[in-house]
Amino acid sequence: MTASDKAVLLRLAGGRSRAGASVDDLQGLLLQITLAIMVIFIIAFFIFREKATRDAQSAEQARQEEVLKLNLQKLTLAADRVEQERRARYGLGVKAADVVQGGALTAAPTVREAFVSGAKSARADFADASKLAAEWRAGVLAAAELGADALGEDERAWLAKRVEKDVASVRADVVLLQRNCATAFQIAWLANPKSIGDSELAGLVGRLKGADDQTRLMLATEISAALKERSLKRLEELTGAEVLP
Repeated sequence: MTASDKAVLLRLAGGRSRAGASVDDLQGLLLQITLAIMVIFIIAFFIFREKATRDAQSAEQARQEEVLKLNLQKLTLAADRVEQERRARYGLGVKAADVVQGGALTAAPTVREAFVSGAKSARADFADASKLAAEWRAGVLAAAELGADALGEDERAWLAKRVEKDVASVRADVVLLQRNCATAFQIAWLANPKSIGDSELAGLVGRLKGADDQTRLMLATEISAALKERSLKRLEELTGAEVLP
């Protein structure tokens, strides 16, 4: 407050200079008081608006995080479901010991059909990796009841990595099952060379019996590669589909 303002207040309050207080002095003082009050309200308004904006931003962030958490839960459950469906499609519910028995495919219709059908489906699906990944992803979204446009950047990245991991994992298990079945054939053929269906290879295997260690070692490398190739070929003949490389 300036010296002139103080003088005006003294005059208004009944001091010795009261008579000297004019209407202009009073209006000037009231204007300054009004301006001061307005400044206080303006500052308070901007503080309130800034706080309200921060609160709104925090609430929106919390909402987005909650939506993200819920979507990831849906996607996780859906991805698990699709993975299990794919495993069933490729016959991964059976074991090699159940598939190959006595040097031949099992006569059990359920196991046999699961393996044969699975081999055909796997060969068809994994022939086009990009197409399979797109179908797999679409399957997860459908199971989660979510549209692609409903996902944020983080969710899309998560889904892409999950699909990539699941596709690779399921493919590796298909390859493992097929190789284990091929090994089961090889073991049976070593015990009964005549069941190989290849007279030349059967003769080589027959020579192993009674051979000395040096001869067995010499034959082992040649026979091992030939048996592996023959067993995989036998699987393809029995299933009507090429094994996965």
